[in-house]
Amino acid sequence: MGSTKKRDGSPWYLGESISQEEALELLIYQLENNYLPDLEKIPCWHQLNTNQQGALLSFSYNLGSKFFGAPGFNSITRVLESRNWSEIKETFIKYRNPGTNVEEGLLARRQAEAELFLTPVA
Repeated sequence: MGSTKKRDGSPWYLGESISQEEALELLIYQLENNYLPDLEKIPCWHQLNTNQQGALLSFSYNLGSKFFGAPGFNSITRVLESRNWSEIKETFIKYRNPGTNVEEGLLARRQAEAELFLTPVA
């Protein structure tokens, strides 16, 4: 993972670096402030378990936090609205950029997100 912006919103410049601890703090800050507010607008969000929320957080980190209800995201929106979890794996896999040089990596990521979504919380 990486970030193109610092905590204050300014860009990173070539040669700048931060510690692993600072990177983790930045990631948590960005997730809490830039991603979770949008995800919490998904109607079923608060009924989802932490694995399901984590899978959607990973999905949104890669594809944008405003995916729910957006053009091009009809399949995932429909499955989340209907809570038809039997279709969740095939739905995640649709978002992999078929025919591109990143398809294989995105397929692995989408499969991992689907597996996490379907994993019960112990």
